Amino acid sequence: MGQVMFPSDDDIEQLLTEAEALLQDQKPADALKILDRARRLEPRHAWLLLFRGVALGQLGRVDEAVEQLVAAAEAQPEDVDIQVDAARHLCVMEQYQDALICAERALAAAPGDAMAHAVCGEALEHLGRLAQAVPAREEALALDPTDADNRYALAVGLCDLGRYADALTVATPLFTDYPDDPDILRLHGACLSYLGRHHEAMNKWAELERLEGVTPNLLHNRASTLDALGCFAEALATIEDAIAAEPEAAVNYYTRGVIHEHQGEEALAVDDYLAALERDPHHLETALNLAELGPLLGPGAVAGALARLHVLQGDHPRAGVLRYASGRLAVEQGTFAVAVRELQAAVRCDPQLGVGWYTLSMLFGMMGEFAAAAAAADRALRFFPDDTSLWLNRAQALQELRRYPEAMESYDRAIALAPGDSLPWLQLGRLLLLDLDRVADARGALREAHRLAPDDDNIIWLLALCALRLGRENEAAGEIARLLAKDDHHLWGRLLSAMLNAQRQRSDAAFADLDIVSTLGYDISVLSAEPLFAPLKTDARFAAAFAKK
Repeated sequence: MGQVMFPSDDDIEQLLTEAEALLQDQKPADALKILDRARRLEPRHAWLLLFRGVALGQLGRVDEAVEQLVAAAEAQPEDVDIQVDAARHLCVMEQYQDALICAERALAAAPGDAMAHAVCGEALEHLGRLAQAVPAREEALALDPTDADNRYALAVGLCDLGRYADALTVATPLFTDYPDDPDILRLHGACLSYLGRHHEAMNKWAELERLEGVTPNLLHNRASTLDALGCFAEALATIEDAIAAEPEAAVNYYTRGVIHEHQGEEALAVDDYLAALERDPHHLETALNLAELGPLLGPGAVAGALARLHVLQGDHPRAGVLRYASGRLAVEQGTFAVAVRELQAAVRCDPQLGVGWYTLSMLFGMMGEFAAAAAAADRALRFFPDDTSLWLNRAQALQELRRYPEAMESYDRAIALAPGDSLPWLQLGRLLLLDLDRVADARGALREAHRLAPDDDNIIWLLALCALRLGRENEAAGEIARLLAKDDHHLWGRLLSAMLNAQRQRSDAAFADLDIVSTLGYDISVLSAEPLFAPLKTDARFAAAFAKK
């Protein structure tokens, strides 16, 4: 009986090595033949599955490729090289969520693997999670400063996050090592331009022209920089050349709109922004600029822009950006119900449209729909966690809902984000004073607001009210005098003066103050239960005065 031969590891490794070499030479069909031989020996070998996935991907058989790559990763979940390679190739095939899973497995097994951090950052970038992608890229850079591709991607991500100085610092070694690389020159010019170093950026565009000639991208960049330099006529001529060279590029119409806007030509800017959205209905910056122009346009222009947007929406029903622009312009028309409908449609189309949630929160607050405002603010804060106005809006909505502890936490967060802004301190003081009757605490918050904004009448009258409720009549009198010195018929000054006179048993003066308040249109009947007016209740004039509407 003959001897039975079993496959050895050397047999598998030799076949895999040959297949890998063929894949590097972009010969996937030949690689698959060798891999099929290896498959007969050990069909579930993780590297075999991985290489089959790569070969199938090179042949354009994406579904089969993804199946093999995922199977390879699942076969060896603790093998860092398998996970990283699978993630890289899944990114090539635009399977970013699967790639992220593999990258996270690699990091769980080896937190110090630079390539795992880099591919994790790549997957997060493509998933639209840039705020998480950049730290992953930064960690990869710290672990491996020699990875030029990661350094470049990190610099681009930092630019996209508005961290232009950091982007320039990260990218500086690239400018030294690759002085004639067009992509790196473009990055360098963009960093310089974003930092306001426009003349230096123009020099970079000249270097690009030397390397590549005059391209539509170069014309666009040059036009943007000329616009920033205030050379509007030259910028406009340059962007016209870019449009002629590449008439379907939405960004060129967007930039022409920006130039027209800077020249005060709002109607022309609107036409350009709409032309840009016709070519790219998902271009958020265009929609934002169009919306910001709303207050400067007449009713007819707003109506015309809305009509054109509605036509575009018919062609692109899932474009949340178009719905967002319609919602913002509807606000300018005063049709809040229409604005809410459009904005809600926008976030249904694109739940990641942070500005949509932001605008809904503000709009619901204006409309007095506080539960909806708070809910929208919670969604918006996922995208804008450091936006002071958003925390304030959330706090005010929660205050109206009598969710006071949560409201105070939101005011505290706003204060931490903007310690030099008096408004969060003012609103916190109002809550403590008027809703919780914590007068001493309110006085502390309001005194801080007063330090930051010593001439704000809203702060002064609330401080006077605190002083009255704490029995500090002389302190209250000083604040009231400040208000009345500005305007003898100051509404809150006269109301507080009436309270102070009531406390001092000066009934005639108190009722004279209240007469002035009534002539100013204030309904003093809402204050009939105010304890500070209690001394007036024994006066026959009290019922008549406080019954007035």
